[in-house]
Amino acid sequence: MKKILTVIVVMVFTLAGCGKATEEKEVKFSDVMNDKKENISYLVENSSDDSAELGKDSKITKFIVSKDGKIAVYGDYSDEDSDGYEYATDVGKMIKMDDDKKLDYIKKMDKNSFNVEKDYKIKETKDRIETVEDSLDNAKKRAKEDDYDPERHEIEGVPEVKFYSKQLTNLTKELKKISNIKYKEPTFNKLKINITTDGSGNNTKSEFINIGSQRFDEDSKNGIYRYSKESSKNYGVNLSNVVSPTEIYDKKIAGLSNIDLIEEDNDYDEPAYSDYEYLITEVGDKTEKFKLDQPDDKNVKEK
Repeated sequence: MKKILTVIVVMVFTLAGCGKATEEKEVKFSDVMNDKKENISYLVENSSDDSAELGKDSKITKFIVSKDGKIAVYGDYSDEDSDGYEYATDVGKMIKMDDDKKLDYIKKMDKNSFNVEKDYKIKETKDRIETVEDSLDNAKKRAKEDDYDPERHEIEGVPEVKFYSKQLTNLTKELKKISNIKYKEPTFNKLKINITTDGSGNNTKSEFINIGSQRFDEDSKNGIYRYSKESSKNYGVNLSNVVSPTEIYDKKIAGLSNIDLIEEDNDYDEPAYSDYEYLITEVGDKTEKFKLDQPDDKNVKEK
């Protein structure tokens, strides 16, 4: 099944071993991300369009570092040697990696992500410039013909030579701007969890966490490779289902998914597997249950 609008499907994991919040009998994300000690989370693609698959080979798209109620989002990058758009890091690699090496690796991947996306933007703009240059050359040749009719060759009410010349000037400026944008490491933004409760107001039906992906932004006025602080508040994941503790290698993961929310809006006969998202944290051996956040939890607000 293919949906008309494909939503990038991801899963999110948090590495434990850093904070006590992930080692409790019951775990919630408000506890994990408000932990005084640093936790690392992973935003990961679903492994299949035909089933809900999560495992060691699932590809990471984003790394989320959380501490004391603040989060920073780092990006993984597409493997340049792959035939398609495939991210470079899988879950198994990070789970096996020593904790003291993870943050350095994440920062390296984020910079690689910037460079890959910047190179793509530069190539894309150069291709557009080449197309406009060809169009401008053809327009100039037509303008020299004896039977040339300027009005017939206007574009949006502008003579075509003037139109393409302006396009070329604008694209040349855009290329220079993109080329001059420098990498900047992500900053920490305040954690935001919004919940929707049932009729009693005491039980959470779903929750939003502002784990927004941060992308290359060539339109930023000061050439910054990050979304604005406002965007960091309003973009993220919506979750509705509890994912019980399960094993990957010798570690346990648990968390939340968005399955019910996705299927509520699914107009197709088959499950929308490609749209499923999971927010998963690595938990301790004693953890028995994961829970949705509640109205009285820290940094949690009811919609």
